[in-house]
This record gives sequence, C-alpha cells and structure tokens, in this order.
Amino acid sequence: MNRGQEEGALTQCTEENEGMHQERDIFRRKLREFPNLFGIINYSTLTQKRQQTLLEKFSVEKEDGDHHCTEAEKTASSNLIAFLLFLRKDREKAVEEINNVLQSPNNDSNIVALASMAVIKWEMGDRQEGERFVEKLENLRQQENFQEKVVDAKAEIGYCCSRMGMVYAQLAVDMFKEVVKARPCDYTWKLGLAVALRRSLKTNYVMYFRIPPQLTSERSLRAFDLLLEIKNSNAPDTLRAEALVELGTLLQNEKFPEFEDVKVKARKHGITAEQCYEEAVELAPTDPHVLTHSGKFFSNRKQLQRSRELLERAIEIRPTTTAHHFLGTTLTKLVREEKYQSRQDWGASAGGRRYDNERQIDHKHVKAAIEHFEKAIEISQDDNTPAIYDLGVLYVCVGDDDQALKQFSKLINLTASRCSPIQLIKSHEQVGLIYMRKKTGARNQAERQEYTAEGCRLLQEALQMQCQAVRSLPPSEPDLPASRPSFYDLCCAAKGTKSPNHQLKQISRLYEMIRNYRDYLNVLTEISKFTRQKTLNVENLEECLKNYVTRQQYDHALLFLSLLETTEEEVLISQWSDPELPNRVRVMAA
Repeated sequence: MNRGQEEGALTQCTEENEGMHQERDIFRRKLREFPNLFGIINYSTLTQKRQQTLLEKFSVEKEDGDHHCTEAEKTASSNLIAFLLFLRKDREKAVEEINNVLQSPNNDSNIVALASMAVIKWEMGDRQEGERFVEKLENLRQQENFQEKVVDAKAEIGYCCSRMGMVYAQLAVDMFKEVVKARPCDYTWKLGLAVALRRSLKTNYVMYFRIPPQLTSERSLRAFDLLLEIKNSNAPDTLRAEALVELGTLLQNEKFPEFEDVKVKARKHGITAEQCYEEAVELAPTDPHVLTHSGKFFSNRKQLQRSRELLERAIEIRPTTTAHHFLGTTLTKLVREEKYQSRQDWGASAGGRRYDNERQIDHKHVKAAIEHFEKAIEISQDDNTPAIYDLGVLYVCVGDDDQALKQFSKLINLTASRCSPIQLIKSHEQVGLIYMRKKTGARNQAERQEYTAEGCRLLQEALQMQCQAVRSLPPSEPDLPASRPSFYDLCCAAKGTKSPNHQLKQISRLYEMIRNYRDYLNVLTEISKFTRQKTLNVENLEECLKNYVTRQQYDHALLFLSLLETTEEEVLISQWSDPELPNRVRVMAA
C-alpha cells in the first residue's frame, strides 16, 4: 500500500469512527427521559482498578445474601453489577445479570435494567435488539404508574451512587432529594438521603470539594431532621436502628461549630449519641451494620470490651472490611489499656523514636489487630484507606518500619479523591520519619545522605500540604501530652485560638521536634519576628519573600507564603506593591 492509499484508509477509518459516535449519541438521546446508569453516571472517572474493586465488593455482598437489605436495594445492586461488568468488557455476564433482574418479581418493567440492556445490546452490535428495548421503555409511558417507575429508577441510581465513593456523593444526594419529594413517606429512601448527607460532612469530603461551613451546617441539620423523623416513625425496627446509628454518628460531631444547630436540637429532644447506639442494638441485635458502628462508638468511648463483643458478633454474622478495621482498632487500644508498654512510650514510638519493641509484636492483641487490619484491606481490595493507615501506624509502634513503609506508600500513591487529605499528610510525615530513622543504620555515607534527603523532602511536603489545608480542617482536641503530635494535630490546636502568634507557635513546634530538619528554621526565624502589637510592616514581609525568590530558595518562599496565609496576616498580602508575587512564587516552586 502506497502513501496515498494509507492516507485514504486512515481518512475512511476516521470518518467511520465519527459516524459511529454520532449514531451512538442519537441512540443514547432516546434514553434521556428514562433514568439509567449510562446516562447519569460519568463512568470515565472510574479507573479499571476501581471498577474491579466495586464489582468484587457488590458481587461478594450478593453471594453472601445480605438479609438486611431491602428488595429495592438488592435490585439496585444487581443493576450496578451489570453496569460494572459491561465496563469490564464482560458483556455476556452483564446481559445475564440484567435478565435475572427482569425475571425477578415485580421487575419485568424495571427502567434501569431495560435501559442498560438497550445500551449493552446496541454496543454488542445487535442494534435491532437495542432498539427493541428502547421501544419497551417507550411503551411504559402508556401505563398509569409510569411516573412511579421513574421514581423507582431514580431511587436505584441514588443508592448506586451512594455506594460508589466520594466522587458520586453529590449525585446521590440530588437523586434522593427528588425521590423523597415524590414519596415523603418512603423511609427507605429518606434514610438514603440522610446517610448521603451525613457522609458529605466527613472531613475528606469537605476538604476535597471545599464545602463552606454554612452548607455543612445546613446539611447536618437536614440530616438530623430526617433521622429523627425515621427514629420516631412506624418504620421497621431494622430501618429505625440504622437511622439511630446514623443519628449517633452525627451527634459525635457536636463539638464542631458547624454542628451547633444540631447540638441545640439534640438537647431540646433529650437525645445523646450513646442513647442512640444503645437503642439501635436493642432494636436490631443481629444487624451487622448496627453492630459494627455501635462497636466503633464504644471503642471511642473506651468501653473496649463492649466494643470488642459487638464487633466480633458483627463479623460472625457478616465479615465486612469496616468491622475488621474497627476491631483491629479496638484491639490496638486494648494493648495500651493493659499497659503492656506505657501509653506514652507506645505513642512516642509512633511519633518517630525507636524503642526495643520486638516483644510487642508477639502480644496476642497486636497479632490479632494486624490480622484484622490485613483482612479489612484484603476484603476492600486496598480501598479501605483508614485501615491501611492504621496498620502502618501499628507497624511503626511495634518497630517494623519496613512493613509500615509499605502501607504508607500505598496511601501516598493514591489519587486525592481516594485518600483523605489528613491521611495523605500524615502518611508523608510518617514515611519521612521512617527515612530519618533508616539513616542511622545506613551502610555508607551515600546511603545516609539519600535517606536524609528523602526524609526531609517528605517531611517538607507534609508540612506544606498541612499549611495549605489548615483553613479547611475541622477543629479538634488532639491528645498532645500522650505522644509527639502530628502536623495535623498541631494545626488543629492552632485553629483553637484566634491569636495568629499562637497559631504560628503551634505550627513551629514541628521544627523543634524533628531532627535534621533545621534547614527550614530560617523561615521560622523570620515568621517568629511578627507581632500583633500595633502595626506590621507590610513592606518588610514582601521584601522577605522577595529575598527567598532572589536566592532561588523557592521551597522556603512557598513555605513562608503558606504560613502567612494560615493566619490573619493574610490580609496584609493584598497590600503588597506586587500583587502577582504570591502567584509567581507558586509557579516557580512548582
């Protein structure tokens, strides 16, 4: 084939592809008025690994036969499994899964299943069959209950989105809102909306999507009202128990300013988090979800034996990644409670100082905790990032830095939407400290320098990320005397005061506690000169930043700028003679 023929063939191929895309768009437009997974979910954001993880999770749940799910939830899960099978190019199995849905009781006209079958058949090349399923959907319009079926489809999609991770959380909220508006007495989907709202209040969600405090407050109040309504309703005991668990989870945030309205309402109704969990366990003593989250609550309240009992019962009924993770956490706390090693020593080990911890790994609770963390990670296919982080911390505590490094590295390599910003910051910090410890056992000077450089890089990245995130972090009360506090703990402590000097002092403690990190102390020296007595010299601040740029110390410049932006000094930046200086610093540092 000569050059002209090759170009002609390429042009023809391009035209054919464009024609196929146009035909696909025309076909998909016929499905727009029928809620379906292909038309609503942006599946381009799902990586192949994420697709496989979700597919395995839902398939295992289906095989185990979760008796605590409603029939509508089981149908939604089956439709989602078919959708994921199609994305994984297992189209025959996808068709089989949809046929199972359509042949199940009361689902012969399930809109989500019919629309999925239409798309899959069309993509398999059987366009006539695809059009036949579109015709089936069109015929549903003639039925009196057509709008009810549309609401059913929206409820299914809301449920699917609520199970697919943080990226799809807002879509779940939007879908459930429409369903609840159409069916104000359907407590199943009312609980779905409340759960979706409550999950959107999590720190990683708020930080990732930059949710303003006012919206967080509104969502928390809406979730509280929905959960309280379900609690006091005539809904089945299992549904009321799950609502109580969610209500208890919500009330544990009452110390945060964004939850002030929730705290006032809870006090008015005489509701406490502990009452919610106690009543939930009484209503549904065999519901693994209720047992798992109640076990976590009692673990946080240091009622460790009660926590262990509930979590072991949950795992016996249905072993989930969450139950194994929480039980591992409870067992870790039991080690401290038994004072196998004093709590202070244990915490100090996690903070970066090495002790003779070899005997700790033989402790029965340590072994069991590691097994449960590993099981949680295995079940979730590395998707349970809190379990990965907690296992890494446990390995640090028992002196196994190599195993700890494996766990923290997993988190560092994840995308931002898959890992909590706090976990990401702490993982950088922990790995940095591990490299600092490794340098003491280096075989030669070159290896020692390599470990030192890598440790410093990771610690600086951790601090840099913390400075950038500090304004969106929730307030907390870190246990500072127990162990060396993390970057996150110190910045949370800094947020507890309106004094910029105190904020900077808390952040600066990081430098004092980390050896071989003195390179950046000159930045701290400049910052420590600032006072809030009368006025600050705006020109001096700007000149200080320019000096770092002139000396090409871009990391120092960016750190200096970030520290300024975490305090009230931020207003002074707008008064600089060169308003573009901060942006240039960020570009040059990058």
